[in-house]
Amino acid sequence: MITIRINLTARLGKERELVQAIGGLKQKIALETGCTNCRSYQNTDNRNEFVVFEEWENQKSAREHLESDNLAVLVGAGSVLAQQVCASLANDPPTSMLAGSFKERIVETKNSGRTGT
Repeated sequence: MITIRINLTARLGKERELVQAIGGLKQKIALETGCTNCRSYQNTDNRNEFVVFEEWENQKSAREHLESDNLAVLVGAGSVLAQQVCASLANDPPTSMLAGSFKERIVETKNSGRTGT
């Protein structure tokens, strides 16, 4: 399994728009061949911090996604709505990629443009 982790820090006042952009793209990414999971989270203490986790069956499907329009749109939305976008890849990552106190201060974002519990 390959995991892609994308951290985004929204521009001031753009948090809701970023939630909506991520929510819409999450659904499209989840439909891509080889995607086994796509989740997004928002930091409850710092509402402008987000993380998107994508899990891919293998390197081939992850590589195809990295060249996809869906990822290009996510990066494009990040370039407009976020002041910082950072991505990383890992093979067989533990769930603890949400390590530290950040894990305790996040909620999964929903597609409605609001954050869930």
